[in-house]
Amino acid sequence: MKTITSSFYSGGVKNINGFFVVSVDKDFNDPEPERIMKKFSLENKLKNFAGFMTAVDLERHAVFYEDQNFFVLQTLGLGHNCVPGEECKKGRTINTAVVYKKSLSMIGAMDMVQLIIGSRTYTLCREKKIAGTSTDSFLLSFIFDKNGPKYSGYATETGKNLSRIIKDVTKTRRESLAFQSGDESP
Repeated sequence: MKTITSSFYSGGVKNINGFFVVSVDKDFNDPEPERIMKKFSLENKLKNFAGFMTAVDLERHAVFYEDQNFFVLQTLGLGHNCVPGEECKKGRTINTAVVYKKSLSMIGAMDMVQLIIGSRTYTLCREKKIAGTSTDSFLLSFIFDKNGPKYSGYATETGKNLSRIIKDVTKTRRESLAFQSGDESP
């Protein structure tokens, strides 16, 4: 599918076959993380995949939603507040991947990228958690059709549905973690 992603591994705008998430230790600080991603990709025979990295426990901090139009996966690691333009004491990665199972024009895709990031940010701000780390990433995959819908923003039915899904995924995960003990930041 045509993909727009900020992932450092196979990021950009291109056609890819899928994506994967690699879990790393909390203290991970490798100067060449691409090496680890490439090794994972080769070991699992993943050709032309985008990759995400996170230090959160994926069993507890990853959530997905799927219906006939969307597949949404989010790894939601929340640390201390990270306010834009200020030093973060601590953060955790927040990755959001959306597969839109229908066609879009590139203009419609850019609308959807803005919506994905905006909906996630809005929900996190309401929860008083602004961002994770500098490696927070997003991915949007879609069926490219230059004559496809040009609009997929908040005012469209597609945009309303996707923004609701992202808000629900983010909020639901946050609320369910608030009841779990043993984690320094729900």
